[in-house]
Amino acid sequence: MANREYADYKAKQKILDECLTRVTPREFYDDVFPDADLERPGCPDDRRANMIIAYSVVSKSGKAGFRNEVVFAGKAGLKHAEKSVFALCGLCTFSGRRRTAKNAYKCYGFAFDLDGVGKEECETFLLGVQIKKLPCPQYIVNSGHGLHLYYLFPEPVPLYPSVRDYLQRLKTALTRVVWTNETSYIKSRPDKDMRDYLGIYQNMRMPGSCSKIGRGKARTKYLVTAYRYNTYLGARSSLTYLNSWVPEAYRVPDSADYSEWSSDRLTLDQAREEYPEWYQKRIVEQRPPAQWVCSKGLYDWWLRRIQEPDGARDGTRYNCIATLFIYAVKCNVQKDIVMADALALVEPFNMRTVKPDNEFTAADVRAASKYYKSSYARYSVKAIETKTHIMLPRNKRNGRPQKVHMATMRAIQGVIDPTGNWRNKNGRPKNSGTKQQQVLLWRKAHPEGRKADCERDTGLSRHTVLKWWAPQNNVETILTDRMK
Repeated sequence: MANREYADYKAKQKILDECLTRVTPREFYDDVFPDADLERPGCPDDRRANMIIAYSVVSKSGKAGFRNEVVFAGKAGLKHAEKSVFALCGLCTFSGRRRTAKNAYKCYGFAFDLDGVGKEECETFLLGVQIKKLPCPQYIVNSGHGLHLYYLFPEPVPLYPSVRDYLQRLKTALTRVVWTNETSYIKSRPDKDMRDYLGIYQNMRMPGSCSKIGRGKARTKYLVTAYRYNTYLGARSSLTYLNSWVPEAYRVPDSADYSEWSSDRLTLDQAREEYPEWYQKRIVEQRPPAQWVCSKGLYDWWLRRIQEPDGARDGTRYNCIATLFIYAVKCNVQKDIVMADALALVEPFNMRTVKPDNEFTAADVRAASKYYKSSYARYSVKAIETKTHIMLPRNKRNGRPQKVHMATMRAIQGVIDPTGNWRNKNGRPKNSGTKQQQVLLWRKAHPEGRKADCERDTGLSRHTVLKWWAPQNNVETILTDRMK
């Protein structure tokens, strides 16, 4: 397999050298991020956003890690990526020093990671572009195992919240256009989509850095290499052009000032008038958004699901673990518990490795733990399915919206039982099967037990355990009173 990767890399390099124009990393990034758009070093009054790159470093003690570098106009910071073992950069600029969605300022284009590309797949892609069966990129990067395709916008797009949503939908649809069974030897079946859907903030291996297949002393022989497609310098892919390749449901609005992109959202002034309580809490007092706490059963189900044979695989293991941390937040599971559960999966997940040098390690788990934040608790079902390639069960409503479905069920109920005899008007018998009893019985059986152990054994949420957690010397008394 390793020999095939080296042969594929060299074959792609030869094809791209013959068909396209090789560019240096500096030429590539000068075209993507013009210096005029970036803040000058030592000039914060410019009030401009900047590139942020991440690259591997090794401390004096020998410990490997990552460092973020803000790249200013002049791009002196690019030197850190040159022949680096691992260097990453995306197509967005950021305000501040942190590469977060909150700090994202403008998007300069889409970058697609077309994985599983050999000589034949590379030729097929170039032919598809030539005969106008595939969209034409501005740059193609030989990344090692595959190709990175860069489609740059004529003008950077400001990343307003609603604009982000539209861009993400368009990029998802375009992934299905460029990644086919002919352009990748990683085949997708109708029942199993094997594509990797990347977000608009996704970092990519930087031209000039080492590809994944480079090893040991030979690592600098297999560098990530950029090629400009045979168009003029400064050529771009307009959103109208990219829209033409996807179904209408995925297209972005045709609005130069982005007014139509956010027509369904209120301005802050409008929100203050219509929702004064929300404005006071979220804007004035800067409180975090409220979070619905789910049953721990959801977390336990996902933990079992990703271990099944058709669960996590090489290419989705990181996202499956990231989702485990997301569900831990949703279900109020303590971080030390989910971290232990995730680390226990490192060895079995590593046994699912298919691509050479793509081992799953504890470092991947620690990287995925960044998703243990309340801001990720509202991650959508569709987003999780897209990233993990695991379908999540839905509530069965026969295709109807919840409001219509519930109205239908009440109408049927009224016909079947017009007198309402099905209702227990007296409610549940007092003290029968309550959460309090479950906690007290567990406490009785585990005198030295911890709250976290009680949560794990009973499946109850942390809020419920805390609510009914009684001093050990009172457990027997309370249970006796409840039985009277």
